[in-house]
Amino acid sequence: MEKAVQAIYIPFRDTENPVFSDPLETIVGIFSMSVGDFEDLYEYFSELSSPFQGICKAIFCVYMIMVTILLVNILIAMMGRTYEMVTNSQKEWFRQWANIVLVLEQTVTTVTITVAMSR
Repeated sequence: MEKAVQAIYIPFRDTENPVFSDPLETIVGIFSMSVGDFEDLYEYFSELSSPFQGICKAIFCVYMIMVTILLVNILIAMMGRTYEMVTNSQKEWFRQWANIVLVLEQTVTTVTITVAMSR
């Protein structure tokens, strides 16, 4: 993120732009743009001189694509971990159930079983 902030801050440092005027404001502006509030902020890219205008727009687009890919990867990892935890808890439940059945079978004597079956 720091490289994207520097790449966007440097072309704006000599302008009268209030959003990208210093590195801290640039971080806040980039964060604001990455959460979806970029209609007003994106217009500041048009105020730059010709070569910087295209570069800043390209850097921002690459940054947004990479952030989106990163967030999707985090979501996939979290869903995989949740699935693994659910699967393990189902196996643990079955193991506990089998343990209870085993304890009950061991406590009942063969005499009790034959008496119960003869009734």
